[in-house]
Amino acid sequence: MGRGANGQRLPAALCLSAGLFAAACGSEGGDPGAQSTRPDSYSEAPDDPTQLPSDAAGNLPHLTTHSTDVPDPEPEPEPADCEVQTLSSCVSDALDELTHCLAGGHGGAFPVDTSRCELAEAGAVVTFSQAVPRWGTAFALNFVLDVAGQTCASYAERGASIGLPSHIELVTAQHTVTLETADDLQRSLTCNGVSVSFRQSNLSQCREPKPMPTPELMDQTLDGTYQVFPMLQANRRIFNCRFPTQGL
Repeated sequence: MGRGANGQRLPAALCLSAGLFAAACGSEGGDPGAQSTRPDSYSEAPDDPTQLPSDAAGNLPHLTTHSTDVPDPEPEPEPADCEVQTLSSCVSDALDELTHCLAGGHGGAFPVDTSRCELAEAGAVVTFSQAVPRWGTAFALNFVLDVAGQTCASYAERGASIGLPSHIELVTAQHTVTLETADDLQRSLTCNGVSVSFRQSNLSQCREPKPMPTPELMDQTLDGTYQVFPMLQANRRIFNCRFPTQGL
């Protein structure tokens, strides 16, 4: 009986071991109909990003066709007065011509009559409309500059003896420049026939504020020498005239 009982148990044990082995083999490459036990996170991503899981789609950058940038504000328009700056080169050329009249030398001397200044080196004479005062220069500047017997340039101020002249005129061989100032300070600059009206106080509002172009000349007496130079070019001299010693 014992042998008979053992004979029945041995085939059963062998069958149990064979079943376990078959199950293990089937998990690797077995039944084609069997479902994979891998988690979904290891499956391949689809080609279409719209098919991504909802949590993955939320990680994409937010794209929009509407710009949130605020456009730059339009610059304030310039005052019409700024147009006077277009005459700067014309006025500068006229002043250059005046300066070059005395290419041979800008120094001279007054005789006893200070209504004339003789510039011997340049072969030139400056003739004033009135005698130049030795101790002050508040008079309206008015002169004609002759070189080698020919008029090279003339300059004239009219109007207020103190403050702004109401009328300034500079004439050279190639240029005629006038600057007029009305009682209400409205001004008009004309260079070679082109005229612009403006108020000087408005020029600070120009996009590129620049000094107002002007033919105005300045004068001063320093160490016994009378000097004339452009208002905007104080480092340049039109001429220097030495007063006579007996006038000291």
